[in-house]
Amino acid sequence: MADINYIQTQENLQNLCDKILSLGEDDCLSLDTEFTRVKTFYPELDLIQICIKEETYLIDPLSEIKLVDFVNAINSTKASILLFSCREDLEVLSNLSYSMTFNRQLPKRIIDIQLLLSFANRSYSQGLQSALSEYLNIEIKKEHTTSDWQKRPLSEDQLIYAKEDVIYLERLYKAVISLFTDSDRRLTFFSQEMEDYKNKALMETKAEDSYLSVSGAGSLNKKQLYILSYLCHRRILLAIENNEALNRIITTKALCNICRCRSHNFSSLDKCGMKYGAIKAYGKIVIEWFNQSISQMKKNSNLVDSIALAYDHFANDKEYASKIKALKQFLSKKSLELCVCKELLVNKQLVNDFFYKKYYRQIPILQSSWYKDALGEIPEF
Repeated sequence: MADINYIQTQENLQNLCDKILSLGEDDCLSLDTEFTRVKTFYPELDLIQICIKEETYLIDPLSEIKLVDFVNAINSTKASILLFSCREDLEVLSNLSYSMTFNRQLPKRIIDIQLLLSFANRSYSQGLQSALSEYLNIEIKKEHTTSDWQKRPLSEDQLIYAKEDVIYLERLYKAVISLFTDSDRRLTFFSQEMEDYKNKALMETKAEDSYLSVSGAGSLNKKQLYILSYLCHRRILLAIENNEALNRIITTKALCNICRCRSHNFSSLDKCGMKYGAIKAYGKIVIEWFNQSISQMKKNSNLVDSIALAYDHFANDKEYASKIKALKQFLSKKSLELCVCKELLVNKQLVNDFFYKKYYRQIPILQSSWYKDALGEIPEF
């Protein structure tokens, strides 16, 4: 398309990098990515969309170009990087930076417009299509969200879709930021939350701790929890080694069911919810992992005694039900006082973290970062 700069050569990419590096602190750069993560552990980058001053650039990472100069430019620019629903994009950019430079980096100034809407008390998870319609009266189509972005050449409809993901972001940002006053402390809270987003995207989950966040793990007893920790540890190491998606080895849904059993064969794995293809490819090794975890517990009982609780342990403890309810009521009231979306404060990750960190005598998220300033002293529950 004539109005899209489709970049497949190093020379054109270098010209874009020079433009990115020339931007100042008052400038904005809109960014989005298309990637595939159905079969692989690491997201496979298929397209990078950039918009600078209403000029759109689509970078083709599947061409012969090398992206190291782009990585350095995007991480060095003084401009604000505008994204919409940025968590996965930040992970993609962090992995790209590591693959190109062996150093995890992200742009200095990142603004997630979807998150900004939450701090403006407008919507917690409004989609781009809806936001553009509401704030700019612009209608875009989103039917290519799940299209094949690895296939070349890209269709004209895909190119239009990719362009529309970034072309309106600066105008949308200006509309949303106008909802705040210059002295609005919610903007300070937002900036701190964006830094927390960046820090999370730059951290790599330790394989041995990957079991902690498995949904439903809090309902397991100590022995079952140790089996879960062993399976999750081995699963993530195998996934990284083979660049295999975790759920193609064992689905997260099946993990806790597997840990509740006393022994396993292919039939029992199927009953636990492990997929047929996964059983065929990995069933034997999963059974070996299960048996190894049992053997280790028999040899060393301290392994069970010392296993850390799962993050959702207290959500599954009936004795904490009233405490959790009281905390949620407190947070809900605070969200009204602060005039931010309720879901920013009242969500299961923050609530689980609060009681988990208190139990281990650590500082909960709700008593750190911008939450500490916003919430003040949290009552004892």
